[in-house]
Amino acid sequence: MGCRAMLARMFHHPSTATNGGEKCGLSQRGFTLTELLIGSTLGLLVLAGALRLYQGNALATAASLRFTRLNYEARELLGHMAAEARRSGYWAATPGLDAPADNPFMRAAHTLRTGRYPGEPPASCLLYSYDLNADRRVGIGSLATAAPDTSRANMELFGFRLSRGRLQQRQGGRHYGCDAGRWQSLTGSDTRITRLEFRLQRDCLNLQRLGQACRRGEPAQLLRSLDIRLTAESRSDPDVSVALQTRLRLANDRLLRQW
Repeated sequence: MGCRAMLARMFHHPSTATNGGEKCGLSQRGFTLTELLIGSTLGLLVLAGALRLYQGNALATAASLRFTRLNYEARELLGHMAAEARRSGYWAATPGLDAPADNPFMRAAHTLRTGRYPGEPPASCLLYSYDLNADRRVGIGSLATAAPDTSRANMELFGFRLSRGRLQQRQGGRHYGCDAGRWQSLTGSDTRITRLEFRLQRDCLNLQRLGQACRRGEPAQLLRSLDIRLTAESRSDPDVSVALQTRLRLANDRLLRQW
């Protein structure tokens, strides 16, 4: 019986392994060490490429999330400052009884103006006031110096400023200025404000000589607009940044008996 026939019988009778003393074994061959090393190396290269791709995608996703969060926060801050600035100078006056030129929120000590906190760029602070509770008096809170048409019952002297990379809003205090009082930070822990700038633009209308330039000693109406520029970056990734700006028309004009 030949080996081929013998091998056929093995599937039916596995115990039969020889044919008259002749060994009929199957030829078996595995991978050599070189082949195993080459295969392992190729597998490691593919795995390293996959990990690098995953890492790149993860970093890109993280940067995208930081930008989305930063952009949202910066727009909210800019919108909040713009909304507050539009209210500046509002006075709950009684028409026909109160003269617009007597508006206490438009006096030099209370009207909208710019400044800066020590060590910060010029025009990086904005001070303003408005009649929040409509009592027709300027709420000075705990301000040390009182004046006519003021009240300590509430606080209506507001402000925004840049201080050490943070946007802050005035909450009160015994003194009113960019470098005094109590201020609260509005920015998140991962947000750094790198630029905050307020630019006040004014157009003067001569109320006595219509169509002519304003003259000293004559009544005038000041039409005001405000430019706000805000630049912010992520503290954990300074490459993620956003720059925004807006221009707004201040709703309440300033009326002067004498220019």
